[in-house]
Amino acid sequence: MSNDDDTDDDDNFIVMVWHRREDWPEIKQRFVDGNKLPETYDEWLRRSEATASAAASQGFTVIRVLIMPDEFAIWCARRYLDMDAEARIAFTSEAAFRMLFGGRR
Repeated sequence: MSNDDDTDDDDNFIVMVWHRREDWPEIKQRFVDGNKLPETYDEWLRRSEATASAAASQGFTVIRVLIMPDEFAIWCARRYLDMDAEARIAFTSEAAFRMLFGGRR
């Protein structure tokens, strides 16, 4: 029996933005869409942990990418991006790629 599916169960992953408690006030202030984020770090953490747990229970490997506000600001500025959800997705995707593949293309 042949398997035409080139994917491996170990290849199922989800990349998540992660933040530190001490950065939360700055994140809320600096991110263009900071007003759309949960009011408190604890609320954000509760939601994010629930999402990570649900993904893991479905067989995904969860990759958490920490966003440091200053590093992210520089990364965005170099790409002429606003510090928003779209940029966070791009940043975490790029970081996960480097983690998984060592920057190889």
